Amino acid sequence: MNINKNMHASLDRMLVRVFNSQYYLDTAPGDKFNSLVIEKCTKADTFEKLDKNWQTFLGACLYSAGMRPGSKPDYPLYSGLTDEQIKAIQSCIKKEDSDFTLEFTDADKAFLSAREKKIITNKDRYPDVDFLPNDEIFKIGDIGGTALLLVGTEQGSNAPIVAKSYESDSDEELFAIPLYELLNSQDPVNITEEI
Repeated sequence: MNINKNMHASLDRMLVRVFNSQYYLDTAPGDKFNSLVIEKCTKADTFEKLDKNWQTFLGACLYSAGMRPGSKPDYPLYSGLTDEQIKAIQSCIKKEDSDFTLEFTDADKAFLSAREKKIITNKDRYPDVDFLPNDEIFKIGDIGGTALLLVGTEQGSNAPIVAKSYESDSDEELFAIPLYELLNSQDPVNITEEI
């Protein structure tokens, strides 16, 4: 799995392990945070160039994933990391890192609080639909492995109007369609949230 081709391969491989670690899953607030982590790592390019705050956070994630100080790294998990990189990571890992609180800069906070723009391109096709405000559009399930968003409801019947989403955390053009039209498609529809 390659998360980002614009950063050093060893950091990219490390992020795969970080994103699947229990500590990360317990503390990460969502897709926008994933984008922030990738942006920080892309700018730094290597683990050594990340600021200490982010090194410690990634170290805490790796600690929870089983990369303990002084232990030999499991080759399949950490292949491609140099001995120096492993030592740098392990020097940031301590048992007390489980109580670590990540400090955000003002730029980080602005990045995390920025609303994504979801533009519904065919609103004019549905004059009798109450479309949700951009910040209230939410995922209700998936269709054939693609995210399904609730974007509005038909006036009178309250029938859900949905859209497929291919990009979870960026500006995106959406094509609205009544949910009942998708129920006859070849792709299985899986609704996971109450509508």
